[in-house]
Amino acid sequence: MARLLLNSKKHKDYIFEGCSTCDAKCCSSNIIYSTIYDLKEASALFPILFYVADGKISPVYFFYYGETVGEKCPHLNGTMCSVYENRPYACRSYPFSFEQGNPCFDDGCPKISISKNSGVSLLDAKKKLNPYFISNFVGKEFTEQKEEIFTSTGRFVDFCVKNNFLVPYVNYYANNALYLNFKPSLSEQLYIIHPQRIAVMRMQNKELFLGHDDFLQYIMMISASHKNIETLFALKEAKI
Repeated sequence: MARLLLNSKKHKDYIFEGCSTCDAKCCSSNIIYSTIYDLKEASALFPILFYVADGKISPVYFFYYGETVGEKCPHLNGTMCSVYENRPYACRSYPFSFEQGNPCFDDGCPKISISKNSGVSLLDAKKKLNPYFISNFVGKEFTEQKEEIFTSTGRFVDFCVKNNFLVPYVNYYANNALYLNFKPSLSEQLYIIHPQRIAVMRMQNKELFLGHDDFLQYIMMISASHKNIETLFALKEAKI
């Protein structure tokens, strides 16, 4: 599945048929890019790691544990989400997202197609993302704040990199086979917050987070999310 920028010419006849008859295709996604906007919800359910792609580091979480093709989110019961009311923003907004502030949609969503059946047009009369999707999926709050959300997320990642808070995932869990089994194909591209290193640096520099209380809060949530690697593994094993 790939995120495609919504194009007023290419996608003028595209419609969305809705989720009611879908078999939870979106819950078998792979890497989900996160922002500070949904960090609280995401960190409560999934491990937050940092993914390196094209030289850029981004906070991410995963919808499933393991590498099996078609394996779905452990929080899924049949085709129903067991954490629906507390699901992260990416779950709420799917199949829509933003790329550098511009609306995108996932071309892997089976309910988006060229207009053949009944559905809601992706574009409105002004060739913008249909307000229906802003109200019911993307959210007005996110739409109005998206530039600041992406900018703040970038500042937070830069702060972590600058202060050497991140360590390679494979090094951090080198002696634990369970953790190394988590997404092994991506192990060389994953980094993790090192809470002990941060604790030592805070002792050495009392002003490390001066003016960045929000960053400290994000780090605490991310560190706490690491335990979800075990949680996802346990959920997966219970369903086998």
